Amino acid sequence: MQIGVDYSLADFNEKSWEKDAAKMAQTGVKTVRLVDISWSMLEPADNNFDFDWLDRLISIFAQNKISVIFCSPTSHPPLWLYQKSPFVVKVDKNGSIRPIGEKGNRCINSDTFLDYAGRLIEALAARYASNPNIAAWQIDDEMEADICTCENCLEAFKAWLSEKYETIENINKAFGNPFIYNDWNQIAPPNSVSNPVLELEYKRFTCNSVRNFIRMQINNIRKFNDKAYVTTNTFIGENAPDYYKMNDLFSISLFDNNPVSESDSQAFYLDLMRGLKSKRFWVANQNNADKNSVAVNMQPDMIKGFALQALAHGADTVINYLWRAPVSGKNMFSQGIFDHSKIQSRRYDEFLDLCNTASKLSCIYKTKYISKIAILYSDESKFALNNQPQSQNFDYIKHLKLYYKAFSKLGANIDIIGQDCDLSEYKIVIAPSLFVNSNTATENIYRFVSNGGTLILTCRSGVKNQNNLCINESLPTDFKELAGIEIPEYSSLSDEKITITDKKGREYSCSQWIDNIKLSGAESYADYTSGLYNASPAVTVNKYCNGFVYYIGAVIDSALCYELANKLMKSCEVPRLKGMPEGIEITTRTNGMEDYIFFFNSSDKNASISLPKPMMSVVDGVEKDSINLKPYTIEIVRR
Repeated sequence: MQIGVDYSLADFNEKSWEKDAAKMAQTGVKTVRLVDISWSMLEPADNNFDFDWLDRLISIFAQNKISVIFCSPTSHPPLWLYQKSPFVVKVDKNGSIRPIGEKGNRCINSDTFLDYAGRLIEALAARYASNPNIAAWQIDDEMEADICTCENCLEAFKAWLSEKYETIENINKAFGNPFIYNDWNQIAPPNSVSNPVLELEYKRFTCNSVRNFIRMQINNIRKFNDKAYVTTNTFIGENAPDYYKMNDLFSISLFDNNPVSESDSQAFYLDLMRGLKSKRFWVANQNNADKNSVAVNMQPDMIKGFALQALAHGADTVINYLWRAPVSGKNMFSQGIFDHSKIQSRRYDEFLDLCNTASKLSCIYKTKYISKIAILYSDESKFALNNQPQSQNFDYIKHLKLYYKAFSKLGANIDIIGQDCDLSEYKIVIAPSLFVNSNTATENIYRFVSNGGTLILTCRSGVKNQNNLCINESLPTDFKELAGIEIPEYSSLSDEKITITDKKGREYSCSQWIDNIKLSGAESYADYTSGLYNASPAVTVNKYCNGFVYYIGAVIDSALCYELANKLMKSCEVPRLKGMPEGIEITTRTNGMEDYIFFFNSSDKNASISLPKPMMSVVDGVEKDSINLKPYTIEIVRR
């Protein structure tokens, strides 16, 4: 495991470089990610490049045996480019020009911008692509698929539609528009009252534009080194591109991991990032405190604990944000390993401890994270559900997390994979709310169950076709035969809770949504015992070919979800660890002969865990029959 740091050049203080690099090397830093490299620093005037300072900086890190992740600065165009070509800026849904100075304010469909950005990247690649100290190139910064409605994008959107649909008649058929397009000039970007079909189609177009922009930079880099390692810092946000389609272009996935004490554990997102390429990934921007805050600091042990949590879930490089706090810019109050005072603080002591611990974990490096359980993630279903909320409190990601937490509480390794991924390696697959249908996903799911897999489907599945139009048949449409049910009626709930009772008489609750389920081959697993559909099935199970399908017609509570996870893991012979204290996360990595079990305390309370037999601690080399974990600490034992 390699530990690195983000290094900010916002204050451009060259006098600090040699001291910083020497201190990093002494501490155990192996990689530095160069952030805040302004395009203006590299090209202060049009076609006037200044790379000499960057030569010196990279050389200093090389002398200290620290490799560099180089971040291309295309998210911050220089002011001279805005002045020369004012139409390279983004235009929002309301037709307003986005303010200059905002990160990412450049239209990636502007030929002018692409020419300038491409020229810069090619000049950088010509100079550095074969430099042995460049470990990777980070393309841009937190790429977004947010809406730009400028003329550049409108013309590119029309061209994209023309290639996809060929004729206006085909577009009208696919869109189901309340307004009929008569010619291409009537097509416009979405606004606040647009057809949801247009909204999703424009999101697909924007994601494709992001891919084209990334591909342009990669091609320019690989002109000079066809084996160059390329990535970008994927982030969790409202306007994030389709994670899976974007990461197909990269050598490795890189994740902006920003855990804070007030939030849920990052385990779900770490597993999501590992699933993007189904292999190890890197972590960047692992923050030491709430960004831009001078009030909220990391709790003791979080710096080390969160880094090792990432290792547990498949990361082999963790880069902390950041080495020292910048004296300028909007992030000037971000709390680095060193603050403006340069005093060696608790954060440095904990970071040093992390580096020392990481140096002992070489045995983990070649291990694999193997799971027999997968959760399907659909970026298009997420977008469509956010665009047309199905109930007052329903949230797609929270719905996925409900099932993730239930299975992970039993110590299961869980893969979060794209909805179209191959499922043949899994025993249990959870497919929550596949709202927008995918033919590939449907075929994979039927094949998985037919071959003996166990599937969980939930409410709001099979609602729309691939064009985001409602399917004209009873729910769950393509999954009716698989689930052995039909849903003639459904209802959204506000704050109401409905009671569900299983066949053993145990009571649970559900909220947000309820399906009225009619059995057509399936059996009831639990029934509604209050509310509109009282005495009707709420959860069903169906034998289909060699497998089983559970359909959950409501947003169930965590207790029922846990009981269902426990039952399925037992019946599918997936090992379970029951009785773990609240907040304990368990993950396992293996080299085929030995298993390494990670116990991470994500809670703010002490926890004690009895091991089934004495096991050797990888961290301190002591054999233990029990583990005591303070908040945000981790133990790794070898089985």
